[in-house]
Amino acid sequence: LSRLSQLAEQAAADRPQWVTWADQIGARFTAGILIVTATLALGATLLNVPVSVWLASVIAVLVVTCPCALSMSGPAAYAAALARLLEDGIAVSTAGTLERAKSVTDVVFDKTGTLTDPSASSVTMRFGETELWSWAYALAKESSHPLARAIAAKALSTIPDQAPVNDPNRSNDQTATDVTQHAGLGLTGRINGQDVQLGSLSFTDPAGQSVDRSRLHPRCTVFLSISGQLRAGFEIHDQARPELPHLLEGLRQQGLTIWCLSGDREDRVADFVASIGLDPRHALGGQTPEMKQRFAASLQSEGRVVAMVGDGHNDAPVLAQADVSLALQGAAPLAQQKADIYLLRPGLHGVGETFQQAKRAGRVLNQNLGWALIYNVVAIPFAVAGWISPLLASVGMATSSLVVVLNSARLLR
Repeated sequence: LSRLSQLAEQAAADRPQWVTWADQIGARFTAGILIVTATLALGATLLNVPVSVWLASVIAVLVVTCPCALSMSGPAAYAAALARLLEDGIAVSTAGTLERAKSVTDVVFDKTGTLTDPSASSVTMRFGETELWSWAYALAKESSHPLARAIAAKALSTIPDQAPVNDPNRSNDQTATDVTQHAGLGLTGRINGQDVQLGSLSFTDPAGQSVDRSRLHPRCTVFLSISGQLRAGFEIHDQARPELPHLLEGLRQQGLTIWCLSGDREDRVADFVASIGLDPRHALGGQTPEMKQRFAASLQSEGRVVAMVGDGHNDAPVLAQADVSLALQGAAPLAQQKADIYLLRPGLHGVGETFQQAKRAGRVLNQNLGWALIYNVVAIPFAVAGWISPLLASVGMATSSLVVVLNSARLLR
């Protein structure tokens, strides 16, 4: 609710570049019309033309002109687009965000928790004693990271329910204190007075001396270390989100280039992107938060407009770097804070729609501007010539504004 309130405040205070441009044009246009009418009245007076002849033309010029349609072109289009997106569970921070979204060329996805469904991930302990599930649970439950949630869920289903209340293996009796999340690496904490780490191999055993590496299962990606000794290894099988094939196909049809960045091992990332039909050349594993940010910056240096979709704390730097950033429902608070767009519904359903609606809003904006300019260019000369009465001029002016509003309202469908 706090984040949505902040998004609403940003949207209300936002003045995109096109709004400033339209206001400037409208102000100059109004000044120009006043000069035209003053010149018309002065010229008629100097030529001794009766007031009854030229007064109607001056009034018609003042009335028929419609700078309001010009100034309304952008706000009406983007207000309708933002309203429609919000109805579909997509909260956009500013109209300027939507303006940038229509120019996006590359969409970068985080893998774990973004392209994968944490609730469907399967976890297997490849080495370690069964009692260590309670240690892993005590630490993992303190984190919102998708892998940690998957481990915690598996631990709850694995630890025997019939264990005695005073059994230290019971998950609800094992408590972790001083838990710290290290972005892109893992978790640290203290359990029963011992230092415990849960995360990647390089994080839990940086010196590589606590265990014979040849004994480690090659599929293990998360490890548990107690007092500096590796005690357990977990294999996590990622399950792609069910809506992913449709989303990727839709993004390709829009002409967007798709990338996947992950802190996971390169071989696992390569296997995953192959399973979802993504170009392996556009997938990078072993990425730290800083590396993700530098990658987005490198695309921007080539003139690309980058959108980033993520959900974790380690995605915060690249979300801030991207031209347009989207955070999934349930994303880490820091990711929500850095994102321009927040998806209010589960999954990735709103990603493709955001870019489609942004392009539609851009087309409607151009149509509105085109109509407003053509209307004024055609109507003013007729009014100056006296071919339009003040009554007809008032009808034309109202119709011009109505056309802009009705055309923008198409975005609500």
